Amino acid sequence: MVYLETLQGLRSVRPVNTLGLSDAEFARISAFIDAELEGDISCARIARPVDLPLRVIFEGMKSRTGLSPYQFVLERRVERAQQLLRQSDLSIAEIAFQCGFASQQHLTATLSRKLGDTPYRLRARRLAD
Repeated sequence: MVYLETLQGLRSVRPVNTLGLSDAEFARISAFIDAELEGDISCARIARPVDLPLRVIFEGMKSRTGLSPYQFVLERRVERAQQLLRQSDLSIAEIAFQCGFASQQHLTATLSRKLGDTPYRLRARRLAD
């Protein structure tokens, strides 16, 4: 009888989610991405600072942010580009390369798709304010 009760109790216990990222791990990953935005960022490179398997990184970021690691990096690049367009006089091509885009055209296409505006228009709006 005790054996059956124990088995029933074990079935009702939810397994621990081993695919989550701790706050410290997520902070290290975010800091790494921010520091490396202008370079090539692969999932393998993202996993190095926290020494976790790629699956844990992917699932942890997806559950924490709703974005895949690629989408998260792209969002950070767009945010950085917007910041540089607002706060600097760098050329759009320089901003593109500092944010890890392959070219000015790649930056323009990405911002147009994500924000509905080109870098030129975003900068012009800043200058008009």
